[in-house]
Amino acid sequence: MKAFSFFKQIGRLLFLNVLVKPVWIFGVDRQIQNVTGHEAYGTYFSLLNLSLVFAFITDAGLSAMTNRQLASGASFNVVQLLRLKVLLAVVYGLLVCITAWLTGAHHWRILLLVIGIQILLSFFNFFRSIITAHQLFALDVWLSVVDKLLMLALFLPLLYMPLFQMPITLSFFLQMQLFCTAAATSIALFIIHKKKLLYTNAARQKITAVLKAITPFAVIILAMAAHNRLDGFLLERLHRNGAYEAGVYAASYRLLDSANMAGYLIASFLVPFLARHQDKALLVQQTVLTARYGLLLFGGVAALAAVFFAVPIQAALYPSSTYYTAVVLQWCLPVLPAYFLLHVYSSLLTARGQLKPFIYRLLLSVFINTVLNFLLIPHWGAVGCCVAALASQYTCAITVYFFAARKYKLPHAARQWGYLAVAALLLAWLFYAGRQQAMPLLFVLTASVVVVMLALFAYLPFFKRFYSLSR
Repeated sequence: MKAFSFFKQIGRLLFLNVLVKPVWIFGVDRQIQNVTGHEAYGTYFSLLNLSLVFAFITDAGLSAMTNRQLASGASFNVVQLLRLKVLLAVVYGLLVCITAWLTGAHHWRILLLVIGIQILLSFFNFFRSIITAHQLFALDVWLSVVDKLLMLALFLPLLYMPLFQMPITLSFFLQMQLFCTAAATSIALFIIHKKKLLYTNAARQKITAVLKAITPFAVIILAMAAHNRLDGFLLERLHRNGAYEAGVYAASYRLLDSANMAGYLIASFLVPFLARHQDKALLVQQTVLTARYGLLLFGGVAALAAVFFAVPIQAALYPSSTYYTAVVLQWCLPVLPAYFLLHVYSSLLTARGQLKPFIYRLLLSVFINTVLNFLLIPHWGAVGCCVAALASQYTCAITVYFFAARKYKLPHAARQWGYLAVAALLLAWLFYAGRQQAMPLLFVLTASVVVVMLALFAYLPFFKRFYSLSR
C-alpha cells in the first residue's frame, strides 16, 4: 500500500470515528455519569483503571507482536496464540480480583463486569491486529466503531426519548456494554475466518519461544497502562475524598481520552504500515513527519481551547460542574500534544523492533509519574494527577522523539515546528481575546478554523511532494 492510499484510509478512519465516538462519549458515557453522580461514577472509574493497569496480562503483547510480525512477512500459528490468550484471560481475572480484595474493594458486581469487558476487548483487538497486519485497513475502519454503534442504538433511546426512558444503573450499563463488545468480537472473528486468516500452515512454536517473543511487548503494554491509568486508582485510594475526586478527574479525563482517540487510531495503522515499508527510508520519513504535523496541530488546538474555555465547556457537559472541575480540565488537556508525539515515534520504534530503548524510557516515566502521584494526590487531588501526568508524559515523549530521530536519522523539520509555534501563538491570542472581550462563539470558531487551515496550507508544498513520491 502506497502512502497516499494509507492516509486516505486514515482519513476515512478518523471521519467515521469522529462521527460515532464523540456521540458515544458525550451522548452516552457522559450522561451515565450525570445520571449516577460523580461519586458513584468515580468508584467505577477507579475499578476500571485498576482493571486497565492489569489488562496487559489478557494480551501480554500478543496483539502487538502478531501485528508487527505478520506485517513484516512472518507467519504464526494463530490458533495456538488464541489458546494462550484464553489462559492469560483466566490469570488476568484472578489477579484483578485478588488485588481488589487486598485493597478493600467492595463493588464486586461492577468489577466482574469490567473484567469481562476487558477480556472481550482484548480478543477484539487481537482479531483487529490480524486484519490490519494484512493491510485490510478498509475493514478495520468499520470494526473500529461497531461496538460503539451498537451501544448508541441501545442507549440513545433509553437516555433521550421519553417513550423509552427508564432508570439506568451502572450495573445495567456495563451489562449492555459486555453484550455489545461480545457482538463486535464475534463480527471480527467471523471476518478473519472468512478471509482465511485464522488458520495458517505455520507450525506450532514452543511456548517458551512465544513467551520470549511477546515479553518486550507485554512490558510496554504494562508500563503504558500504569503510566496512563494508575493515577485514577491511586486518586480514589490516597485522597480523603477519593471517590468524588476520581469522579471529577474522570469528567476531564473523558475529554482527554476522546481527543487522544486520533492518536490511538493513527498509531494502530502506523505500526503495520511502517513495519511493511521499513526498507523505504524516504517513505517512512515523510509518513512520520506528516502524521506528526497533523496530530500536533490538532493537539495544540484542543489543549488551548480547554485552557481558555474550561468553564463553559464543563458547564455545557456537566450540570454539577464547578470552578474546581474547570481547573482540573485546564491542567488535564495540555498533556495531549505529548500523547500525540509519543504515538508517532513509539509506533516507529515498535515497527522497527527497537523495543528495549522504548521500554527504558517508559519505565523512567512511570517512576516519575508514580512518585509524583504519591506526593501530590493527598493535597492536590485530581489536579495533582494532572501535574504528575504533564511531567512524566512530556519526559517520555521528548526522550523517545530525540532517540528515534537520532537512531533513524530523521530530520527535526524546524520549519514544521515553526509553523506549529506560530499557529499556537495565534490561537492563544485569539482564545484569550475572545474570552476577555466576550466575542461571539461563532466568530472565535470561524477564526480558529482559518488559523488551522493557514497552518495546513503553509505546509502544503511538503504534502504535494510527499504524495507525488508515494503514489
